[in-house]
Amino acid sequence: MAFQAIDAVGSTLTFKSTVDSDVHTPHHIVDSSALPTGAATSANQSTMITHLAALAGTITGGAIDVNATISTAGLATDTKQDTIIGHLATLAGAVGGTEVQVDVLSSALPTGAATSANQSTEIGHLATLAGAVSGTEVQVDVLSSALPTGAATAALQSTNGGYLATLAGAVAGSEMQVDVVAPLPAGTNNIGDVDVLSCALPTGASTSANQTTAIGHLSTLAGAVSGTEFQVDLVGSIPAGDNNIGNVDIASAIPAGDNNIGNVDIVSIAQPSTVSTGRETATGSAAQFNSGTSKVPKGVVILKAATGNSNPCYVGPSGVSSSNGFLLEAGDQVTLEIDDLNKLYLIGTAGTDYVHWMCNT
Repeated sequence: MAFQAIDAVGSTLTFKSTVDSDVHTPHHIVDSSALPTGAATSANQSTMITHLAALAGTITGGAIDVNATISTAGLATDTKQDTIIGHLATLAGAVGGTEVQVDVLSSALPTGAATSANQSTEIGHLATLAGAVSGTEVQVDVLSSALPTGAATAALQSTNGGYLATLAGAVAGSEMQVDVVAPLPAGTNNIGDVDVLSCALPTGASTSANQTTAIGHLSTLAGAVSGTEFQVDLVGSIPAGDNNIGNVDIASAIPAGDNNIGNVDIVSIAQPSTVSTGRETATGSAAQFNSGTSKVPKGVVILKAATGNSNPCYVGPSGVSSSNGFLLEAGDQVTLEIDDLNKLYLIGTAGTDYVHWMCNT
């Protein structure tokens, strides 16, 4: 809500009421009400209008005529203003920052309020309790306490300890030792681990005499073992046909025919008299050694990559590739046994790299 008025010089003044707001709050319409203390009254407003009319009468040409006679009834005087200023100065002296400082000289405490004496007593009790705290725990000394019915006593625990010590004396290692002082009853008896001083052996059980005999035989057999192999002397001819007899020391000639006798120490054997050599070219496709012609080596085959090769070569069975073949760099050599050179294949990249081979045939 806004109001307008004309000042002494003819200027328009605008006043806004504090109720001019965008905030809407619940309200009641009051038809009549007693004015609060100090509120403006109609009589006071009439007096003010009279004073304003007197002032308006002194305005000539937009200015107040200082020669005009103005009623001073009710106007502030210098003496009253000085008195007001003094009171305001006194009040200003009681302000600290933005707060009025107040000293409470005395005040009766309300019924039940804490007193200094009671607080001192409480502090003493709290200090006593604080003395019983260690770290974050309250320490408690149990001076005496009746044990509940059936609780363990020191005397009973001592008796139990004696019994347990007796039982512990019968334990050897992790087993309880038992002496059988009377014959076991007939039938099946599960008695755990027992030291038996005497007991009839069941039918067919091993005896000490039989074990001694078996140990003698085992000792004789052990004497025929050399390293990890059992040594055999042939005292007669091997029967005709295939005979697989493991590792054998041959003291006499092997009989005619095929004899499969495992690993044999050979005193003499005919040596091969022919040497075959060749060279295979490594290309991008797997190529067969010896150009498809069967070549049966006697003994090992030596393969060596030419020292002047620029790229790696790979050796292996049919279908060999750079991902599964045996790698031979320039100058590398490998020795292997195979029954036909045709079973080896070679692959490379450039077509100008070679692998040489040599074997007895």
